[in-house]
Amino acid sequence: MSKDPAFLFYPNDWIGGTMGMSLEDKGAYMEILMMQFNVGHMTSHMIGQVVGQKWDNIKHKFRMDSEGKFFNERLELEKDKRKKFTKSRHNNISGNNQHKKTNNKLGHMDGHTTSHMENENENVNEDINTIIFKGKKYLESDFNGLPENYHQAIIEQFKIQKQKTITNDMINPMWKSFKLQTLTGMTYYNNEHEVYRHFTNWIKTQKFEDANTKLSATDKFNSYLTYADRFIEKRNESEAS
Repeated sequence: MSKDPAFLFYPNDWIGGTMGMSLEDKGAYMEILMMQFNVGHMTSHMIGQVVGQKWDNIKHKFRMDSEGKFFNERLELEKDKRKKFTKSRHNNISGNNQHKKTNNKLGHMDGHTTSHMENENENVNEDINTIIFKGKKYLESDFNGLPENYHQAIIEQFKIQKQKTITNDMINPMWKSFKLQTLTGMTYYNNEHEVYRHFTNWIKTQKFEDANTKLSATDKFNSYLTYADRFIEKRNESEAS
């Protein structure tokens, strides 16, 4: 049997699993996944030849086997599931499955194959949940201030990409708003750095005024933060009592 040229790909899982990554890192990640699909487990030298220093940013997406080679566990699962499913369909056609009947041959095979495909997809999705969601559901309370190196990176990004000057005093309230809106225990992150990278991408989508580089909705935003602070304070008082 020739090599299967395809595997199942779930766009929503890809979006969730790469949230906060830059476009360059996403591209490097996909390149390594495609190489694994074609050649199997890879040495660090093979990976470095393809993506260079970008490997440092995506290395956490891969595991190391007993030979020191790297592989993505999710892709490994998808290939294995696809292989088993393809083999099962081949057995259906060749008549090797025990479910095959002599009468109504075509109708039975068609129905069984369709049902089997649905069951395979359900099983894949169940296994996916145990692998793709191995990160942590962070909460707003898990973080304090934004690390200084991310402050500087954001300021430089705005200077280069948007030709705007922003300050730490403008970033801090945005970080607080991001935590309240995003870190609600609904999104998985592999580590804290993914949260910070998500924020650096998120803040670039926020609007700033050209005239004085202040937030376009400062008053409304500050009112929201004041309300949020009071809510958290009352909640803490209630829990303490």
